Amino acid sequence: MLAFLHHDYNHAFALEQTTIDSTTVAMNAIQQAGSAGADVSELVGRFNSAIGMLEQAESSNFNSCGSRDGCVQTANAMFVSIAQDATVLKEQSDMEANVKLIVSLLFSVLAAFIISLLGLSLYRLAHYYSIRKFLDMEIREEIQK
Repeated sequence: MLAFLHHDYNHAFALEQTTIDSTTVAMNAIQQAGSAGADVSELVGRFNSAIGMLEQAESSNFNSCGSRDGCVQTANAMFVSIAQDATVLKEQSDMEANVKLIVSLLFSVLAAFIISLLGLSLYRLAHYYSIRKFLDMEIREEIQK
C-alpha cells in the first residue's frame, strides 16, 4: 500500500513538473510569435482554455475532463500543441518579414535605377538643347554679317 502511494505521489509530481515546463514553453512560444508580428489571439484563447483545465484539476471541479490526471494530461497536450503552433506562426511571420524586406530592397534598387536613368536622360536632353541653341546662334550670326 505504501509503495502504491509513493508511486502515485511520484506520478503526480511528474505531471505537475511536466505541466509547469509545458506551460512555460507554450507561454514563451506565444511571446516570441507575438514579438515576430504574428496574430496570437487564437493561441492566447487556447492557452487560457488549457489554464482553465488546470484550474479544474486543482479545484476537483471536472467540467471538461473526468479526473485530475485527465485534466492535467489534456492541458499538457494543449500546451504542447500551442507551442508547436506558435513556433509555426513565428516562422511564418519571420518568412513574411524577410519577403517584405527583399521586395522593398528590390523596389528601392529599381527606383534608384529609374531615377538615375531619368536624370541621365534629362541631362542629355538639356545638353542637346543647349548645344542646339548654341549652334543655332552661331549660324544666325554668320548669316547676318
